[in-house]
Amino acid sequence: MSELTPAHLHVPVLPPTVFGDGHEWMQNLRFGWKPVPAWGRGMRALGDWPLVIVVHLNDQRNGVYAVATYIKGDITCRVFTDRAERNAATDEIAAEHRRLTSEGPFDLPPEGKPLLTQHTDLSIWDRYLAEKDQLSEPKEENQ
Repeated sequence: MSELTPAHLHVPVLPPTVFGDGHEWMQNLRFGWKPVPAWGRGMRALGDWPLVIVVHLNDQRNGVYAVATYIKGDITCRVFTDRAERNAATDEIAAEHRRLTSEGPFDLPPEGKPLLTQHTDLSIWDRYLAEKDQLSEPKEENQ
């Protein structure tokens, strides 16, 4: 059964692209949006700052996880209610970028083929470092 409030209603607005370049756009991120500079088990660069930027939102309180891309001033955003689904979308964004730029890795499957394990997601330690500044879990009132 669907929730009464759609997840996208809990996603904070992203800054407009009138701020010049991607660096200025990142400086104006608010409300839990954080740049993701690297992705994957080897923590390979994600994007090509300031032209291509990927940002994440982790709103655990509302169960909303989002990924947005800034590509030369164009912004896209995808919203999920599951962190794993958002991370899978980020895997695909990373793979697409690496295919377009020929930055490897050498064993990256062609488009349309499933990604290999080493091209997906972050390790537990890397996830902690990448998300430690995100919105924290709400504390119970009796704590």
